[in-house]
Amino acid sequence: MEYLTVASQALLTAVFGWAAVTKLRAFATFRRSVRTLGLVPDRYAGVAAAGIVAIESGCALAVPLSAVVGLIGCLCLLTIFCVGILVLLMRGVTASCACFGATGAPLGRKHLTRNGLLAAIALTGLVPTANAAGAGAGAGDLQPAGVLTAVFAGLIGAALLVAFDDLVELFTPSTAR
Repeated sequence: MEYLTVASQALLTAVFGWAAVTKLRAFATFRRSVRTLGLVPDRYAGVAAAGIVAIESGCALAVPLSAVVGLIGCLCLLTIFCVGILVLLMRGVTASCACFGATGAPLGRKHLTRNGLLAAIALTGLVPTANAAGAGAGAGDLQPAGVLTAVFAGLIGAALLVAFDDLVELFTPSTAR
């Protein structure tokens, strides 16, 4: 079961690390998207954008260092993102998502689904950690081959979740124009 935690850690580190890097690479675009969302006053959009990048970077760094702290941090951030998306959907805001840089994909239910999947993965990683702490077991039972396999599986999952918008678009019937 500890391998689930390792896979979760690898996946969430890669996803949050990639999100922070792509936002930094197109920071002006990300700042504009935060302003467009209207969740914070315009004058604070830059601060909010920088704060999001800093928190995502912190999650990406914390997850491999401490599974419990990092996974709980990811879970809290994903919950905030889901609440923000729900508020925007209820308001009828049709802004683009700059979750992984400038994509132009409109923010919507697919982002709730992706963030829900990420939150479920964080919870899945926390359960074995909590059970191991309760049973007094440690990470010493992990085998190197199992850890490598878990990290590889986590990175594949991260790649799929980073490309989630494109995958949804690929498998969604298009409307004729």
